[in-house]
This record gives sequence, C-alpha cells and structure tokens, in this order.
Amino acid sequence: MEDQKLRPVSPVCSDWDILLKEYKSSSKQASIDIILPVYDAPDDTLRCLYSVLVSKNSTPFNLIVIDDCSPDVQLTEYLNKLSKEFSFEFY
Repeated sequence: MEDQKLRPVSPVCSDWDILLKEYKSSSKQASIDIILPVYDAPDDTLRCLYSVLVSKNSTPFNLIVIDDCSPDVQLTEYLNKLSKEFSFEFY
C-alpha cells in the first residue's frame, strides 16, 4: 500500500459565513498575538487561518497574517477580504 500524504482542504464559503456570524458576536481585548506567515500554499494557509479563527479558547488573541510576497494573487486578495470581515491584521 502506497504511503499517502494527507493535505489540508480549504474551508468552503459556507464555513466562513457561519464563522463570521459567531466571530462578530464576540469581542474581547487581545492578550496574545498569533502570527501566520503566508507564502503560496492556499489550502494550507486557509485551513490554518480557519482553525485559528474557529478555535474555542478563553485567551483573547490578535491575529496577524503576513504575506511574504506570495505569487498567488487570488490568495492575497482573498486574505485581504477576510482580514476586513474578521478584523485581523494583514500585511
């Protein structure tokens, strides 16, 4: 049997919509920063971002997403859109 590597799958639009409703209803003062560096790999990036935003924890956080000149223009545009909706910093 061949060794298969599992790859992350990007969340679908409805996942983001549900999360946005929950996210907007909670507002806490951040006590830690989470930094997510981005270079290409859209599925990895979006799955990671989604998992951070959907996490249920008691420690408020500030999410900082840094695009390191990714060649994927669609990913950059989508992250910019998400940063406005979910109020995280995007550079």
